[in-house]
Amino acid sequence: MKKIFSVIFAAAIVATMFVVGAVSTSAADKITVYFEIPSTEITDKLEYDEWGENVCVHYWKPDDDSWSEATTWPGVAAEVTDGVAKATIPAEAGGLIFNNAAEGGSASVQTADITEIVDGDIYRLTGETAENPVDSEKTVAVVAHEHYAAADATESTETTESTESTETTESTETTTSTETAESTATGTDNAASDSAPVQTGDSSAAWVLIAVVAASLGTAVVMTKKASAKD
Repeated sequence: MKKIFSVIFAAAIVATMFVVGAVSTSAADKITVYFEIPSTEITDKLEYDEWGENVCVHYWKPDDDSWSEATTWPGVAAEVTDGVAKATIPAEAGGLIFNNAAEGGSASVQTADITEIVDGDIYRLTGETAENPVDSEKTVAVVAHEHYAAADATESTETTESTESTETTESTETTTSTETAESTATGTDNAASDSAPVQTGDSSAAWVLIAVVAASLGTAVVMTKKASAKD
């Protein structure tokens, strides 16, 4: 009997490790990069056309022409909000170019090849150019990159607003009588407890894990019964 439980337990552990590893790998397969559409002042300085409102992202994997996830020129359209383009690309990408084409169209302005691709960074034109490796008679725009702090600033603002709200609430409760404050606090706690949503996390991953473990356990039990029958 101990042998049976040992086999089942081992199978469950192996299945769990497999699913968790697969989920973690999947989450790390994509990264997000940003690009700031240059001002007319910068494009004029470079003697380029005005960038416009479109941003396409072309990416590839150096030394691997058969990489299936590589884009064809001019790439895929990025999501643009308030002059900043956001693109989610494969983490394996080793080369990247931002350009001003509409998806499937032609580009009149493009960046130089970007090989330092950092998740969460924003890329901006520096005002300098380099020779176009495909057409020596043209130039490409040089870029610099840094961590994009917009998301951090938003979180900081939300935290500040939450803190101010909490301080105001505490001040209001202090000016009331102790009995009223206690009653109000109790009512608020009960209401919050009743209405607070239960966060279950990623349910799809959990169901996949359960299904795999169940299948593994079933297989282990069948194999164990067969082994016992032979004995």
